[in-house]
Amino acid sequence: MNVSLHLPEGYELLAGTNIVNIHLYYELIMVPVVANVYNIHLVLNIPLQTANRHFTLFRIFTLHVRVTFDKFVQCSVYFTYFGLQHSQQTYLLLSEASFSRCNEGNIVICPADVAVFCFHTLTCESS
Repeated sequence: MNVSLHLPEGYELLAGTNIVNIHLYYELIMVPVVANVYNIHLVLNIPLQTANRHFTLFRIFTLHVRVTFDKFVQCSVYFTYFGLQHSQQTYLLLSEASFSRCNEGNIVICPADVAVFCFHTLTCESS
């Protein structure tokens, strides 16, 4: 039996189709069960990606800066995670609370409800 996978244009499987990466799908796929008196259905949620929804995620650490001989200051940031798109044209900012809603593993998957900024929008984190 030959099964062919046809995805909408511009979409691809998150971990590709190489057999070496098959273990990632055991980690990434969510399987809710819907049942009634007559049957049980398994619903597979398979993560897909597009070129404009794939980001490299960085954690922001602020360092102490010496002001005088015996005094230091440290900046604080509200968004502790900075995601940069591979084209480096857009980025996203995640707080600890937003990041806690992401599924962590070899690949981090976050809900698609975070604002994506253009590189023309200047913030402290992007500069």
